[in-house]
Amino acid sequence: MRGMVGIAAACALLSIGWGGCGGSGTAANADATPDAGDLAMPDTPDTPDAPDVSAPDAPDLPADLPPADMIPDVPDVPDVSDIPNPADADAWAPDLTERPRLFFGPADIATMQSRTAATDGPWAALWSRMQGVADQTLPTYPAGPYDQKVGMALGAIAESAAMRGLLAADPAYTAKALAALTIDFPDPSDLAANSNYDLEEAETLVPMCIAFDLAAGTPGVDATTLAAARTNLVKRIDTYRWMGHEGPVAFLLLSSHNNHVMKFFATLGVCAMALNDRPEAAADMSEAMTGLDWMMNSGMSSAEGAWGEGWNYLVYGGRSYIPFFAAYHRWAKGATFPYFGVPNLQPSDTPHTGRVDPIADFVVNARTRAVFERALWSLQPDGRTPNTDDANPEVLPGGILAWLFDDARFLFAWFRPAAGFPDQGSPTAAFALYDGASPPADLGLPLEDSVPDAGFAIFRSSWATDATYLVLQGEHGIPRTADPGHEHPDELSFLLWHGGRPLLIDPGYINYPNHALVNAAEDHNVILVDGQGTPVVLLAGYPTSVGVDALLDPMVTDRFVTSTRVTATYRGATFVRRIARLDGRFFVVEDRIDGGGTSHAYTWLMNGMGGADVPDSSYEALDDGARWTNGTSKVEVRVQSATGTTARESDTQEHCTVWGQWAMHQRLKATATMATIAGFAALVLPTADGEAGPAVAVTSQVAPGVVSMVWQTDGPMYAAYSNQTANTYSSGAGAEIQFDASPGLTLIRVPGAGGASYDRVLLSP
Repeated sequence: MRGMVGIAAACALLSIGWGGCGGSGTAANADATPDAGDLAMPDTPDTPDAPDVSAPDAPDLPADLPPADMIPDVPDVPDVSDIPNPADADAWAPDLTERPRLFFGPADIATMQSRTAATDGPWAALWSRMQGVADQTLPTYPAGPYDQKVGMALGAIAESAAMRGLLAADPAYTAKALAALTIDFPDPSDLAANSNYDLEEAETLVPMCIAFDLAAGTPGVDATTLAAARTNLVKRIDTYRWMGHEGPVAFLLLSSHNNHVMKFFATLGVCAMALNDRPEAAADMSEAMTGLDWMMNSGMSSAEGAWGEGWNYLVYGGRSYIPFFAAYHRWAKGATFPYFGVPNLQPSDTPHTGRVDPIADFVVNARTRAVFERALWSLQPDGRTPNTDDANPEVLPGGILAWLFDDARFLFAWFRPAAGFPDQGSPTAAFALYDGASPPADLGLPLEDSVPDAGFAIFRSSWATDATYLVLQGEHGIPRTADPGHEHPDELSFLLWHGGRPLLIDPGYINYPNHALVNAAEDHNVILVDGQGTPVVLLAGYPTSVGVDALLDPMVTDRFVTSTRVTATYRGATFVRRIARLDGRFFVVEDRIDGGGTSHAYTWLMNGMGGADVPDSSYEALDDGARWTNGTSKVEVRVQSATGTTARESDTQEHCTVWGQWAMHQRLKATATMATIAGFAALVLPTADGEAGPAVAVTSQVAPGVVSMVWQTDGPMYAAYSNQTANTYSSGAGAEIQFDASPGLTLIRVPGAGGASYDRVLLSP
């Protein structure tokens, strides 16, 4: 039945909820988190209490199924009789017989045991955490429907107990691990497609297969008990495969080209390596390798390393596939091997379907590496990934990634005190693969750049925690279209950190049941046309297209100015937003709008991390803008329309605080009705404790289509003229700084107050 979905199951699926977007769900589902424990301070050797392994939930699923014509066709299996099919083998890599085999081998056990004596650092934190989880009581399944959280808890306990049993030479813990694997599980076949079974059972089976590998490699393990655990584990793997190929979640996986299907593939792969003598292992490995290569290196990524779902889901999905990449790399050592593109879940238009293709070790694939390096490069000053689109900030699994790519730069944020050395998927992998290296003081990556193919630009003053950091959105192609269920219509939006605090914000994600609070255009720092942002196309309640393509320009530096632009067209108007940074700290934002001469009410939006529910903060309305204070940092934003009269007001909006929770902040809105000449010009002036703030900051519409902006600290005086007309504007004798402003954006720095000389940069329209 390869490539077929059971007819009865398919008919039933047409009446139940669909999970077309990775990490999706109905509001009735329990709140879900990729790793709730990692969003707070994880345990350390000084606080050895283990996290509650039953707490993390999988991301949730949307409520409604799409129409039948959205379902990808399941291709017929092509004739491959004339070439060897590795999926038909009786076992995968039958010469692989050593135990343990996934993240370390028998010769490494003494080294692993020596690491358990560490008193601080990653090994101490990870070992303490594993000991705490290993000591938890094995849960039991309640009567009634299959409780997936019980399986997740059993998997976590099994892995940690097996590791403790092996390294501490404690047979009681090995027995506990095998007991967790032997507990029978209820039949999941009645679960709905949107039950999260594919996600949560992945978080059950991956640690269980790791646990079996560890227990099987433990000296003196009872052979009868091990055999019983293996029998039940094989039953569980077979059930998972059936649920994904023919059962209730088959329809979802056929439609969900995102973290859902990737976690499914990775689970088959890890378990194929751990129990490689099963007759299904070769087919499972073929499906894992070809399916993950399709998703990782074409379906979800771009050549510059974009990730279509956002960094949150790279980390969440990676809880399953990063351990697989690591285990596979230990075996393959960079070599390429042939695998068959099993057609069950890979539609006919994917690269490997029905073919035997050479698949490279992911570690040596330039695109795989680019994805993780781009995630590393994107880090906020707090060391977490930015929360654009459906994403909450995440710490990358640095210990595993540093080994995987032989690159200590991945340890940079992993070692931050607030991170707590998260394992993000497998404590065994993190403990075994971290090699004792120290993170570099500086990442050695370019501080800033515009990366159009990846869909964003970054202005960054340094890699320090108090750096000035601005992210400008400009997605097109895969970064925008790969997973519309998690995409936000945020073209032109930007966020800002300064002095160690977020100041101008993206609202984040919350979780799927609540992401409608934060995922609309009006939740972002964009421009609305008659109250509307970029369009969102829905089909059966599910987004099939979100926003429009936005194209970034290269980043350029001219003396004291660094700038880039992003262009997008929506609601009958074309927008060109330019952001220019002066002297590494101050920003001028110029928006040029071509509405074809039609009059529209344009609304310029800015969300600041201050006011309302934000602790230790304030919000103050100014005559031409607003000031947000967040702890020891603040930002002034002053904005003028190019023509017309600018009306300013404020309101409160939601933003994510931690997974599943949100609070309110204050938002600034500036609206003007404009026609032939339309646009805005704004100042963004951040300040931290110990820095001189702007003593003078004034914006004014000095002529139709010309906005003047002047500000001064205790050092230089600055001026900016946004001239959106076709004529040169003369500042006149009464101006703070006298000169002619050509069409475009003219930026001026006077080194000392009252000085006769000045630096001038003209950025053409």
